[in-house]
Amino acid sequence: MTTPAALVAAGVDPEIVTIWVTPGQEDDYRATAPRGMRVEPGEATLHANRNFASLMTPERAEIVWCDDDVTGWVALSGSKVGPVRDVMPYWTQFFEVAQRERISLWSVAPTPNPFYMSARTKVGLYYAYGAHYGVLNRPELQVTLEAKEDYERTLLHYEADGAVLRFDFFSMHASKVGETPGGLQDTLIDRETIALAEVQSLMARWPALIQPNRRRGGHEVLLRRSAATL
Repeated sequence: MTTPAALVAAGVDPEIVTIWVTPGQEDDYRATAPRGMRVEPGEATLHANRNFASLMTPERAEIVWCDDDVTGWVALSGSKVGPVRDVMPYWTQFFEVAQRERISLWSVAPTPNPFYMSARTKVGLYYAYGAHYGVLNRPELQVTLEAKEDYERTLLHYEADGAVLRFDFFSMHASKVGETPGGLQDTLIDRETIALAEVQSLMARWPALIQPNRRRGGHEVLLRRSAATL
């Protein structure tokens, strides 16, 4: 449960943070969360918990989502990345762009490696990594998948708005699946089998926007990206 401490270290006011947890885990989180953070019971699975939290939040509210395996943030400066000591100005900037462009989902570079980052703000069809993203809350856009819920969310928002945002100069450090308790490894017994079925579901729903990632097997996908920059 590293995100609460990471948020405080990055300059986030604890009183604006709500932690939605699997029912029955409230006391565990309250024991470790910084004073002022709200801990609320949600749903047992990842996608259901996100849906529930969205339904409990006003429409078009600005929400930043952080999984509890996020340990910190980085920003690109020249050809190197450095730690972000105050994350709030970045989030404010991201929402200002989202409001101006009338795009409800923003994302960041999924890998904190300068080789895969750039100074660009991209607009189009770009994968919004589920560990950290922001929305102008659209409660009607409910995800149904578990292993591929972030791809489904990306496509739902792209379909609704015609684009999503990717701030390629910003990223986060996060634990890999299986390195920390909870999450997908606790809710999915056979993750690859479920992922394969969910890939097939995505391709059936959006055949023009998604394709299999054959280099990584049938349980991974690629978006047919539409590219532009702001």
